[in-house]
Amino acid sequence: LKDTILKKLLKQRTIYEEISERLRIFYVALTRAKEKMIIVSSNFTDEILESEEKIDLNDKLNYKSFYDILNSIRDILIPYTKPTLHLGTKDYEKTKVINLKGPSTKKVEIREVVVKKEKEVKEIASASELKLYTKEELEYLELGTKLHEYLEFIDLKEDLDSQLDLLNIENNLKQKLKNFYSLDIFKEKILNIYKELPFSYSSDNILYQGIIDLVLELVDKFVIIDFKLSNLEKKEYIRQLSIYKGFIKSISEKYVETYLYSIMNEELKKV
Repeated sequence: LKDTILKKLLKQRTIYEEISERLRIFYVALTRAKEKMIIVSSNFTDEILESEEKIDLNDKLNYKSFYDILNSIRDILIPYTKPTLHLGTKDYEKTKVINLKGPSTKKVEIREVVVKKEKEVKEIASASELKLYTKEELEYLELGTKLHEYLEFIDLKEDLDSQLDLLNIENNLKQKLKNFYSLDIFKEKILNIYKELPFSYSSDNILYQGIIDLVLELVDKFVIIDFKLSNLEKKEYIRQLSIYKGFIKSISEKYVETYLYSIMNEELKKV
């Protein structure tokens, strides 16, 4: 039986959605890199794409891996990449085959090692939810996203006002940033600041992974601040911050404080 038009369209849509999802995942992976990204792959093909030339739609629809995506734009990536090592099999092909004559007379001691298998549970440290937002909440969600972005650029060792002027941002967001950085906690001596800190650690056979919005290292303690839209009373936030705290305590003996910060209400709550 031949495929119907509807079946072909559905098949094409499935392929399109799969490729879109791969591109989304690839984008997320690329934006998580802090300093550099190491990509291991086979050599790219010899065809060269002009920098100004757009990738043909048929080529995009034939993407089957991240390698295909990179290969299609490899000439554009050349200024940003540095090849470090090419692995091949030529040296292995030249290796001589050694024939061992006769059985070995050396006794081999065999000791059975019994490994107890324990299942490791993976948990993502986040407190996401599905809900319908009001227009005001959507505006603050966008505001929160921008706040995260601008926090990456602000250096507390430099003048805040001059940095905000350089960012050329809206007055309401500028004021929110000023109010946030005017909190008493920023008046203490800060040794190090970690923004959007990714982490992964295991405890009691559970693997915890996540990203902490802001970590301040003071002389005698660490301060964790997690940004929320408005409500700071949800129980899952306490669980989330306890995981963050557990990670910091696993790498440092300093005391750890945890806080929630409401972007809408400009409220800091100690947890």
